[in-house]
Amino acid sequence: MFFGNNDFTLRVQSVHLLSWSRRDVDIPPKKTFAISYRAVGDSRFEYRGSTIDVCDGDIMYFPKGAGYHLDAGRERLWGINFEAEGNMPDEILRFPVRKRSFFETAFSEVYRIWTGRESGYYARAVSYLYRIISEIVRENDEERRDGAYLKLKPALSMIYSGYMDPTLSVSRMAEHIGVSETYFRRIFERFMGERPLEFLNKLRISYAIEHLESGFYNIESISEMCGFGDPKYFATVFKRIRGISPSEYIKKYI
Repeated sequence: MFFGNNDFTLRVQSVHLLSWSRRDVDIPPKKTFAISYRAVGDSRFEYRGSTIDVCDGDIMYFPKGAGYHLDAGRERLWGINFEAEGNMPDEILRFPVRKRSFFETAFSEVYRIWTGRESGYYARAVSYLYRIISEIVRENDEERRDGAYLKLKPALSMIYSGYMDPTLSVSRMAEHIGVSETYFRRIFERFMGERPLEFLNKLRISYAIEHLESGFYNIESISEMCGFGDPKYFATVFKRIRGISPSEYIKKYI
């Protein structure tokens, strides 16, 4: 994730408003980090053997030391050169943004502040740079969250409707939504805050407690009804989650 979990400190070096009708040039390795917003963009970057096509409303990030070839048509953009301390991305990155009005206003405001040189201009320019990066991170988080969570929803429905099925497993959930088990575990823990099997077992135990408190069923029957099958495994999971065994729970609370 771009800057997402990193600690970093930024120092603005310069801010520019650039425009051209045609440009085909090799750019030498950059002496600073840079980030730019294209109000008008029509360009192709050639970098490390790959190409990056850029258009209106795109943000570009350039790591320090990056050199590239630029083949561009008509463009108008704001660019911020900055120094940074911390773990920074080490490759050129493109970000198509949703809130174009926000970014266009933010970049143009940084340029106005920087060139105006009014009292406190430096702190305000740095503040805007942090806001720009924060919004990029938020938009990218939302994009991943929207797509991944929509992918996860059928598996959650599967759990809620079928948690009493003893054959329900993590591999079946992953297969149900068409992803690998590793990826499924990762997105599940990201959105639900715990591993899928633990989530499933907690749901089963809450259902088991309802049956224990009803007084109508014995522990073996409840184990089967709640999807555990094996009473010993049920007792083990129950104790791990509730801190006491099912039989102790009956004696203490019922």
